[in-house]
Amino acid sequence: MTSTDIVLDLDFDALRDKAFNRLKQGDRRFAEAEEMEFCFHIFSTTDALWCVKRDLAVYPVYDALAMWLDKNAGLGSRFPVEVALAAFLFLDTGNGKSDAGQEEKHHKLILKPQEIPVDDPNSKYLFQPSAAKPFLSTPGALDAYQAVKLLECLIFLQIKARQHNGIDYLQVFEPVPGNNGQEGVPLWFIEDDEGGAITALLPSDY
Repeated sequence: MTSTDIVLDLDFDALRDKAFNRLKQGDRRFAEAEEMEFCFHIFSTTDALWCVKRDLAVYPVYDALAMWLDKNAGLGSRFPVEVALAAFLFLDTGNGKSDAGQEEKHHKLILKPQEIPVDDPNSKYLFQPSAAKPFLSTPGALDAYQAVKLLECLIFLQIKARQHNGIDYLQVFEPVPGNNGQEGVPLWFIEDDEGGAITALLPSDY
């Protein structure tokens, strides 16, 4: 099974332009509870968490993003990957269209219940990448869902693992039928034991 490291395209100028475009369109919404939970988790291991919580409580989403995406003075200058993930989270409209109105690959996914109970001793995996356990994807999964969606799913699994003190090594996301007229394919995440990796893959890759 061939796999590759997950890499984000950190084009802060383009992301900041999108945030400003939302503001110009009059979108001054505040972050929803689920979005905040994801965002707080992204920054949970950094000393910027207090700043993120303050900004999302005080400012509309896209105002906060525009500040964070300032490469010279914003949070992005210190935490580029975390800020990029937060930007992708808030700028993903979920409707399959870019700001220019062009169709993009977008699939809504739901996590299936795992095969073993969450209190089973083998439900112990945290899906937390490290230098010793990288986050990888097969080419098929990366082509079907793109890096941003894979990272969103990984963050969701980390939150679930934290809630239950661990989850099963195999987690399965199913696409919502009929989304954008496409059925999509299931997306698997597998965490190996020590010395292995965390891998996003399609069932056909296994």
